[in-house]
Amino acid sequence: MAETPVIAACEHYDLRANVNCLIAATAPDFVAAVQRLRTQPAERARLAQGGQHSVAAHAVEAVAATLQGLLARAASATHRERAYG
Repeated sequence: MAETPVIAACEHYDLRANVNCLIAATAPDFVAAVQRLRTQPAERARLAQGGQHSVAAHAVEAVAATLQGLLARAASATHRERAYG
């Protein structure tokens, strides 16, 4: 898997500042973020690893397991409603 950290314009969906990406809303912020990543290899590695965890959460297997759990809970709730009306 790639070990490239993300620099984003804003937090969105799964992008969380300083967890799995850096936020750079302006051009000077972007330059500062690139410089930060170039001079701080541990930070670069930590953010890349955070990104890898985010990607893994969206793998087909992970999404399918989540969906299966949601459907099972919905079916169970429907069953309880019918049984206890």
